[in-house]
Formats: sequence, C-alpha cells, structure tokens
Amino acid sequence: MIAAITGTFMNQAFKDTPDSLHWLPGALAVGISIAIMGITNCYHPPAGATAYLAGFYSSDAVRVGWWFMLYPILPVAIIMISVALLLNNLARVYPVYWFTAVHMSPTQSPEQIGQKEGVGESRRSSNSNDASEVDDHIENEGDAESAWIAARIHELEHELHELRAKQHQCEAERSQTSPSHAV
Repeated sequence: MIAAITGTFMNQAFKDTPDSLHWLPGALAVGISIAIMGITNCYHPPAGATAYLAGFYSSDAVRVGWWFMLYPILPVAIIMISVALLLNNLARVYPVYWFTAVHMSPTQSPEQIGQKEGVGESRRSSNSNDASEVDDHIENEGDAESAWIAARIHELEHELHELRAKQHQCEAERSQTSPSHAV
C-alpha cells in the first residue's frame, strides 16, 4: 500500500509534465517508496514494481488516478494477508511478536529478554532438561511460545557447554602432542 500511495501521488503530481519526462514519476515513485520502506523497516522488493506501475505516466494510470490503491492493490493485499495468516496459524500462533508485551529488539539476546520478563537465572542455568519443566513454564507463563523459547535456550546452552568442553580437550591434546619451539 505504501508503494501504491507513493506511485499514485507521483503520477498525480506529474500528470501535466511534457512527454519527454514521462519516465520521471515512475523512477521517483520507486526511489521514494524504497526510502519509506527503509524508514518503516518493512522492505518488500516487489512493491517497487507496484510503485513503478502506479507512477508510470500512461493514459491508463492517469485515467485510474487515486482508484489504483483501492482496486486492484487493496483487495489483493487483503487476500494475501488473509491467506498467509490462515495458513500460518494452522500449526502455530503467528505472528507472536506483534502481540508481546516485551519489545523484542534484534540486538537483544534471549537472556536480556528473559530478564525483562522476570525469568530467573536459575531457570536458564539449570541442568535438567525434562518435559515437566516446560509444562510448568507453560502453566506459569501461559504462553507456549515462551516455553519453547526457554527450552530451546536451555538446549543451546547445553550444546555450547559440550562444545567448549570438546574444544578444551582438543587444545589439551594438541599442546601435549606438539613440540614446543623456543623463541
């Protein structure tokens, strides 16, 4: 919709320009819509084509004008979002992060998010990995997604601990087998 609005605006703003500049509204529409998508952090490359089609200076685009956003762009966008939400919610709850109380920044680690939610260090550092802990978390938190995240964090911490142990073992073996060179 952002691209359609930008393209239609460019088309209407340049509808009285000479034919030698018929390329300008389409080019500006694509550039401005990509800039707006960057500002809103919602890149969608095919939207550049929508902006170009809406902004392209042609008799059809001028004739349709502002209706281009309402038909065909709006119905198609509604259909795509409806189908995506329907299909993605058959097996899971999607989108979860739109409705969480905690702002989930891409620069935050899961531990930082857990501290904001009140998940204690003892839960993350415990060594038991059984289903009862996950079930307790679901009952306490009421959120299957956060329970899965907590279980996955625990699993990854365990794998990291095992990898570090193997790394130390390999380093110890390498230092025993390699001759030391005096400098």
